[in-house]
Amino acid sequence: EVRSVSEPRRTVKCVDVNKGDTFVLAVGHANGRVSLLNLSGGKNTSFGEDGDFNARQSRGCTGVSWHPTNHSFLAAGFEKLRAEHGVVIWDVSQGKQLTQPLAEAANGDHCCSLAWVPNQSNLLVTGLGVKAVKIFDTRTNIKAVKQTLTKATYGLSVDPWSEYRICGFSEGDPSLVIWDTRNFDKPIVTLSTPHQISKASWCPTRRGLLANGYKESGSIMLRDIMNWVVNQEDGEASVTERPIQAPSTNMGNIVDFAWHPTNNNTLMAMGTSNRFCEWTVSDRLTLNWSARHGLVWSLGAKLQSAVGEVSEDDVSDLPGASVEDISVIMQTRARAGYAGKLSLANLKSFDFEPELYTVWSWIFNSRASTDFMSGSHNRFYGIRAILDQSHIQSRVRQSTWTGIENGKSVRTYYSTERDMILKLCDWPRKPLDTNIQANATMESIMRKAAVSVFNLNMKNALEILSNGAAHFNAQGDIHMANQLNMVCVAVSGFSADGSKLWRDVVTSSLSMVPSPTLKSIFAFLAAEDDTLREVLNANNLDFVDRISVAHTFLSDNNLREYLDREWNNFLVQGRLEGILISRSHTDSLSILQSFVDRTGDVQTACWAALNIFPPEFLKADKIIELVENYRTMLDRWNMFAERSELDMSLTSKDPSWDTLVQIYVACNFCGKSISNSGRNRMNKTGSLTRQASQQNKNKAQACPSCRKPMPRCAICLVNMGTMSGLTPESKTNIVTKFEDWFTWCQTCRHGGHSEHLLHWFSSHTACPVTGCGCKCASLDPTST
Repeated sequence: EVRSVSEPRRTVKCVDVNKGDTFVLAVGHANGRVSLLNLSGGKNTSFGEDGDFNARQSRGCTGVSWHPTNHSFLAAGFEKLRAEHGVVIWDVSQGKQLTQPLAEAANGDHCCSLAWVPNQSNLLVTGLGVKAVKIFDTRTNIKAVKQTLTKATYGLSVDPWSEYRICGFSEGDPSLVIWDTRNFDKPIVTLSTPHQISKASWCPTRRGLLANGYKESGSIMLRDIMNWVVNQEDGEASVTERPIQAPSTNMGNIVDFAWHPTNNNTLMAMGTSNRFCEWTVSDRLTLNWSARHGLVWSLGAKLQSAVGEVSEDDVSDLPGASVEDISVIMQTRARAGYAGKLSLANLKSFDFEPELYTVWSWIFNSRASTDFMSGSHNRFYGIRAILDQSHIQSRVRQSTWTGIENGKSVRTYYSTERDMILKLCDWPRKPLDTNIQANATMESIMRKAAVSVFNLNMKNALEILSNGAAHFNAQGDIHMANQLNMVCVAVSGFSADGSKLWRDVVTSSLSMVPSPTLKSIFAFLAAEDDTLREVLNANNLDFVDRISVAHTFLSDNNLREYLDREWNNFLVQGRLEGILISRSHTDSLSILQSFVDRTGDVQTACWAALNIFPPEFLKADKIIELVENYRTMLDRWNMFAERSELDMSLTSKDPSWDTLVQIYVACNFCGKSISNSGRNRMNKTGSLTRQASQQNKNKAQACPSCRKPMPRCAICLVNMGTMSGLTPESKTNIVTKFEDWFTWCQTCRHGGHSEHLLHWFSSHTACPVTGCGCKCASLDPTST
């Protein structure tokens, strides 16, 4: 909005707008005259009538500056002239005019630039010649209170956010210099510039943001002072730079610019084509994820946030619950009891993806098969590890089709190890139920028919397909019903003695079959080689189905080659099913690491490691790192009960696992722990205490470190010295019963033995200490 237009004055060299309520311009001319121009309309009530300051001799005015807070102070700088002052200050309040200077300074010097210190009504920063920057105080007969020798005396600007921070630039050697007046002897930062600087200005709405323009350039350089170091010999501020350009393309080169005084990061620039442009500079966003799934970023001086936290009460109503981030998933699973409450019976209630469901099913089935691999303490067996236990070749069995007359037999293989693997896969060996559930899908019906085909039961497979078609027909889905009818007709054309025409048609049409499971059915029926490569394609069948088919129809050599090929694929892809075909604990650990690298799911990797590895293998560095990372995540989520459950699982798996004690009873004098484990460690490292008898073993009425007496029980007045906890030799051996444990009020800090306090508060509510009016029992939310 154009507020006022003044007549053009050709001798104008510099102007400055008064920061007060009145719209008054201070104008400096080339002949040394300084005038006030009232553009607000009407009579100016704050200042006198428009008046001029006329220099005694003609010399150019280099700069004018109104004080940002004391709006009646005006300073002007002039070119060098012998016996004339380079800096003049006026107080134009109370009707005073420019003909009456308040103070004059810099006699015989050339003033290149000047600026007021915002929060100081009496300090003026001036650049004199190309030799010094001086700070004058109007209260001390305009004497210089601070100064520094420098050539960067042009474009002086004081940071409105910090009265100690000043910037300026030089013309001969293009550079931008920043000082801190508390250490004014040398600049904090000196930044070389590729071009001559035309102006530098601090942002009034953003801390530490400095902009400068270049001569004959269409861009402005923004410099963000990230770190500020004061009073250090070699300390430098960390400055990030980025150039910006006006969104208008027809401005030409930028002649001048200014920050908006109130709008965040808003600039106005004037170009050589006499055009103005106003735009808001976008900050570089710094995104930060909190441990509780909150996303925070800065927007100017404001802090923005998005994505809610996962609540224990209702996870589904929060924005964060809709984010498919692994940390949200892990926290949700932890609240549901994963994996402390996980069992084979409630596995489906966790809504796992097929990968995790398969792995946990295998782990629980392995735990139930304790009669296999006698002499081994490991409760988890990988497929290749099981097969390596066999020293004889698998036996061959000629199996016949069910539901096909005069069919040839099919070669199958069996052994104790193969039967064990099929049992762990939970592969159905008996004829499946041909009934179709009400919520059955096309793929589930196909999978059920495929299992019957792989068990050589053609009769069951055809009945399942036929019942599936009837199921979709009853639901009104004619398209699905017709598809299953066509599949039933195509499968029924198979004969075990081998129809070459049928096999050729099926083989040539496999690529056009839409269902992966159906493709495996036809590939199995039309297979002529022993490797069944098309049947065992990873994209067609689930892992359990592929493993079961391979252990039923592949020879020993083909089976080992297939398992090695699958292992390499799983290791590269980071698939957790790879631990099911591992040969050793080292293989399983490699799969876990690859799985974490792919998904970031340290929760599953941690619990899987606790379930599949023996105690001695839990000391591996990678497993310790997994456990510590997951424990840290639980602590950040304030899920201390789940963290304690993890710690208990660790100690039950390996009693020697050293769980870091985070809460302990400390001595009031030395602040060290008085726990039983601390005393034992001290005695083992050279304490001169004698070996205590069994009778006095648990008595420790003094701090084991400083030997100061412990507090007395408020009831029995005996020093509380009984130890609580577990012995380090056996973490199942309790040192002291609960009745003798330390107990105290968190408000008044009085306490005693647990048994005594329980008896006292059964009939009292106040503290047992005389003179203490604390209602200890009433403060306990669990008390009844």
